[in-house]
Amino acid sequence: MQGQTTGPFDQVTDMIKALISSLKDQANESVNKDQFCHDSMGQNRRERLDKKNTIDMKKSAMRFSSTAMSRLDGELTFLTNEIARLNELVTTAAAEKQGEQDRVNQEAEDHRLAVNIISEVMSVLTQLCELDGAPPVAAPAFLQTEKKTSSKSGAGMASTAKLMTKSLSKFSQCGEAVTLLQEGIDKFGEQDTAAAAYLSSFETLSGQEKTDAENSVAERTTEKTQKEASRAEQADAKATAEGDLESATNELSLIDEAKKQLEKDCGPGTETHEERQARRKEEIEDRKSVV
Repeated sequence: MQGQTTGPFDQVTDMIKALISSLKDQANESVNKDQFCHDSMGQNRRERLDKKNTIDMKKSAMRFSSTAMSRLDGELTFLTNEIARLNELVTTAAAEKQGEQDRVNQEAEDHRLAVNIISEVMSVLTQLCELDGAPPVAAPAFLQTEKKTSSKSGAGMASTAKLMTKSLSKFSQCGEAVTLLQEGIDKFGEQDTAAAAYLSSFETLSGQEKTDAENSVAERTTEKTQKEASRAEQADAKATAEGDLESATNELSLIDEAKKQLEKDCGPGTETHEERQARRKEEIEDRKSVV
């Protein structure tokens, strides 16, 4: 077997080949770095835009929640005042109903006492005047007709007529008084009947008014509870948006810092890919010419 021959420049040639291979590796690394810079800058741009959009959305959500809370606060104030007004109406209706009942009952009691007194008076008059309940009678016609008598008999007849007329006049007046008193009792009865009908109608209207007010209170209370729940939800949404906004703002700050670092590593102040490629190619050609 014939041995391999070596020349005086074999070692130098190997060194140059190794250097060329190293330069090619560096060129590949340069290509990789350039691709990394492009990819990283693109990714940074996308993340920055995404965070800005997130920040805008969170700010919009906060404004929406604040507006909704302000509107709900106004509605809750109205409902609170309305519930208070309706409760006052319920109380007033109940008080008015009780007041009318007391007034009508007192009036009926006054009438009852008056009727008792009148009845007693009628009883006394009946006894004093010896009335049997018959209507009063008029004086006899002969007492109402002027008579021509002698002086002696005329004086006697006049005296007798005077006494009888006086008695009959007393009888007639007692009868008229009893009749008037009975009419008064009847009037009291009519008034009591009318008052009872009025009170029944008033109680119905007042009770309906009170029921309507109570139903309205229940409806407004339910509505208020729902509004309070909605406001609590909006307050939670606002708090969540505020927390998300703070996080997004901090993340955007980090993305901006990363952008600055990328601009420093890959920006105009550094050697471009084309410049590195040209320089590497020139070095390789120089090494090749030496070989």
